[in-house]
Parts: sequence; C-alpha cells; structure tokens
Amino acid sequence: LMWGPKQKKECINLHNLPENILRECGAAQFDCYFKNDIPTKSEVFSKLKIPKNAKVITYVGGIPANVMGMTAENEKVIVDTILQGMDDGSLPSEAILVIRPHPGVKDWEQYQTFEKHPKVRMNYPAWFLQGKEPPKSWNPNWEDHKFMGALMKYSSVAITPGGSATLDAACFDNPAVNVYFDTPPRPYLFSLKSHCDFAHLIYLREFRATPFVESTDELLEEVKDGFEKPAKYKEGRKKMLDSII
Repeated sequence: LMWGPKQKKECINLHNLPENILRECGAAQFDCYFKNDIPTKSEVFSKLKIPKNAKVITYVGGIPANVMGMTAENEKVIVDTILQGMDDGSLPSEAILVIRPHPGVKDWEQYQTFEKHPKVRMNYPAWFLQGKEPPKSWNPNWEDHKFMGALMKYSSVAITPGGSATLDAACFDNPAVNVYFDTPPRPYLFSLKSHCDFAHLIYLREFRATPFVESTDELLEEVKDGFEKPAKYKEGRKKMLDSII
C-alpha cells in the first residue's frame, strides 16, 4: 500500500516490486482535512486569542537539532522579517503571526522572546501545554494534527524552513513559502539549502508548488504575494497533490 503515483513509481523503479501487487490508497492522515473533520475557524481563533477579523500568517517552526541550517539565529531572522513587514506596512496591518513549533522541538527558550510581541501567537503542542514529558516520537498526536490542518485552512500564507507543511497548506489550496537561505551564511552541507535539496523535498520545486526564497527581501515579497496573488502556484499545488497523496 502506498500514498499515490509517486510512491508507486519508486516501488517499481527502486525496489523492483511487481506492479500487480501495488495499491495506491491515498495518505490517510490527510483524510480529516478533505472531510473537514478539523476545528472550526472560531475554535482556532479563540484558542490562539486571534481577533476575528485578523489575517493569519503561520510560521511552522523548525527543529534546530534535526534540520541542517535551521539554527535559532536563522529562525529569528525569519520571524523578525515578517514582523518588520507588519510594522512597516508591507504586509496587512491586521495580520497576526502564528508560530507553530515542530512537535519534535524540545527546547522552547528561543520562542519566549517572540511570544512577547503583540502580533505573535504561539501554538505549542498538547504535551507541552499539559506539562507532560516530551514524546520520543517527533510526530504530533491526532488532535494536534487536526489543529495543524485547521491552522493551514485559516491561514492566508504558511512559511516553512523546507518542510512538509507545504503539503498541509496545499490540501486547502493555500500558499506556502519555503525558506532557502541561512543568516548568517553556512557551508552548504550544514545549510538550509542542503536540507531543501533532499529528495523528499526537491519535488516541491519540480512541481512549482511553492517558492524557495533566497533572501529576506524575497521572503517578504512572496508572503505579500500570498495575500495578493494566492493562485500564483495553484496549478503546481494541484499537480503535487495529485501525484503525492
């Protein structure tokens, strides 16, 4: 059993499996998205204390211990760039930045400064809010996963440091922006660029499903386009979904 055509092709070409035993069954974790079995907009906005008329940008935070180039310093540059865009009017004044750290994050110190900004909302995983021990797995629990879907549905734009959140956002035909630079610069093998070039992410560029921004100026411009031209990568998103899930 596999998600879709892309995985079927890999089963045949990489693993030499006979086609007659292969079945494409879709990606079960996204079924709740397409069936709309996710929290409502009012539930999301209420939980995160977002004004009802606000427009949401969600930054799906990195996991510095696991993602090459995703240092706390680099993450701060990404967040500061968006907040500056809000302050100088490049982005809608009613925008709110939701930061959703990856469920695998264990060190929360880097987010405490962000949380003080009036335009920032933190979406922590359930285990952290409940004061429990962090999970050994880096996967979210089911309620966190469904909340992620709702967040992607009600966000105007998602930002990710080379991540699968592009798929989550695309399920709702919403734009995502992938970050493809390091600040300060790092050697390629230790950079966010090398992470984005992994085979499990490079297909995003092949489908033209999302931009890979190489500077803070490009980041700001593509987030702005996400508000003003949400259909810019629409065709690529559809092709990606059809092939992947």
